[in-house]
Amino acid sequence: MMSALPIAKVHSRHKDRFLREQPAELDAYDESLVRRLIEKATVYENKFTVEFKSGGTVDAIS
Repeated sequence: MMSALPIAKVHSRHKDRFLREQPAELDAYDESLVRRLIEKATVYENKFTVEFKSGGTVDAIS
């Protein structure tokens, strides 16, 4: 009988493979990439914050 991998490990493997297949530099907006990686973007008066599905965040200050 084959043992099942936890769902989190399966999703992690798919994300890892997807990221490895992406070019190192992006020269155009990629809707598919954005939807797979970004959970939420919040715009403030003097900055914006991007929250990734992995849990990380990045602030861009203007």
